[in-house]
Amino acid sequence: FEPSALWQRARAAATEALRLDAALADAQGAIGTTRWACDWDFAGAERDLCRAVELKAGDPVLHNWHGWALLLLGRFDEALRALERARDLD
Repeated sequence: FEPSALWQRARAAATEALRLDAALADAQGAIGTTRWACDWDFAGAERDLCRAVELKAGDPVLHNWHGWALLLLGRFDEALRALERARDLD
């Protein structure tokens, strides 16, 4: 498989999961990650990852991904807080 094909499969699976249950934080996080990694849509990724963190506040992986999205947007203070939260939860 090409990496882009795998990302598209991941996005499709996460989209279907959210269709079945809109409160699935991991699926929301996967959508956000594909936005940033495939589309370079950092603002969209940040919105999705923020929602994922709201749904599952105790997940260090989601805080980490959210922190990276904030970093890519140049929101360094917020990124640092999110990444520190990920570290603390891990």
